[in-house]
Amino acid sequence: MAFLINCRKDLDEEFIRADLFGGNMDFCAPVEWNGRVVEDANVDFCIRKGLRISAQLLAAVPNAAKVEINPDGSLPDVGPAMINGWIVSEAFRNIAEHLEPGKHQYFPVDATVTSTGQPTPKKLYLLNVLNRVGATVPELSDIRTKTLSTGVTAFLLAEPVRKLTLQKDKIKNLHLWGGGVWDLSMQKFCSDEFAEAMKAADLRGFKYFKCDEI
Repeated sequence: MAFLINCRKDLDEEFIRADLFGGNMDFCAPVEWNGRVVEDANVDFCIRKGLRISAQLLAAVPNAAKVEINPDGSLPDVGPAMINGWIVSEAFRNIAEHLEPGKHQYFPVDATVTSTGQPTPKKLYLLNVLNRVGATVPELSDIRTKTLSTGVTAFLLAEPVRKLTLQKDKIKNLHLWGGGVWDLSMQKFCSDEFAEAMKAADLRGFKYFKCDEI
């Protein structure tokens, strides 16, 4: 069983609201992507595409954040970062590392509360999801398609999500992954085991949509 997972953005109190800074975001380095070399790739590009951030780019990764804390002093466990990234709590990282040790990249963030300058109640990380899989069965899914200037057809998520079917053989050994190059590339997914572990740990800020599998 697999789930499409997203940040809850319907209520401010249900996702991490963080302004990232630090690191030289303008710094670029060549990386391989989709069978070619991208000469001017930056950290944002790597996280958007699920590419491992190399040693050349480490100094460019944001390493600090100003974070809005809820009125009751609480902090959710996930929030949006950059174009297609997440900022996550240590509890999320621990679950992911338990299920898929060393699979993804987590960059510690020196996070402070915007109003007080004090450290946030949870240790936070910038997450780079490295598993990327195109597994959508389009004829059994409620999705949109878009033909790009290159002639490639991209699959996009239809809102609200009503039906999404994935190819079981492509995701059977994964716990956390993003969509493929042209296949729901801006979406993230998790296994049933991962979802159950997050719910058991009472992690906040996630929306779960159960996918069908064939």
